[in-house]
Amino acid sequence: MMLNELFKLLEQFEIFFYVFLGIIAFIYAQRLIAAIDELKDATFQLEREAAMSRFRSALGVIVLLLLFAGLIFISITFISPNIPWDGLLATPTIDLLATTTPTIEPTEEVILFPNEQTPTPNTSETGCVPGILEWTYPLEGDQISGVVEPLGTVNFANLGFYKYEYAPIDSETWTSISVGNVVIENAPLGGVWNTELVTPGEYKLRLVAIDSQNNYLPPCLIKVQIKP
Repeated sequence: MMLNELFKLLEQFEIFFYVFLGIIAFIYAQRLIAAIDELKDATFQLEREAAMSRFRSALGVIVLLLLFAGLIFISITFISPNIPWDGLLATPTIDLLATTTPTIEPTEEVILFPNEQTPTPNTSETGCVPGILEWTYPLEGDQISGVVEPLGTVNFANLGFYKYEYAPIDSETWTSISVGNVVIENAPLGGVWNTELVTPGEYKLRLVAIDSQNNYLPPCLIKVQIKP
């Protein structure tokens, strides 16, 4: 099972895990109390040793249950948000999980409006196309901090996948944050970006989309400021 799928399972059934662990802990807490009472009432050495054995066994199980519950809580609260989502993609031969993506070399640029009677889309200098490929949060020049859930629009036919990534303002070495493979309109792009893991300063964010035939749009690029 993929690591992301494991965390997704933990998040989905978190409350059931806690209830299950709580029931077991309650049972062993009763055994622990009974063992303590037996220790108080024990007269002979053999009785005390048997009661102490039951006490240690019950206490050990309770400690393990607490540790397991703590591990689930830490995994869901602190670890899972920092792991990029890597859902199933329509183009599995493309390596989407590479940490750096210096260049993108699809076959050709997407022809969004093949009908000559349809006006050419208004593509800005940043490569963003309103209603087709654009950021809605953050926006150009925004100051952000902490854990950010980016929003955007990726809306064109035969979408293969999209991804969003960041790079320092003076670098062309891009780091992928998350990927997706469904059309969205002004909605979460998937995953979150924990800006506390990078050095504060000015960064570039780009949204890249490729269709199922490896045709592509120019990346939608914005600049943001990460605050301490």
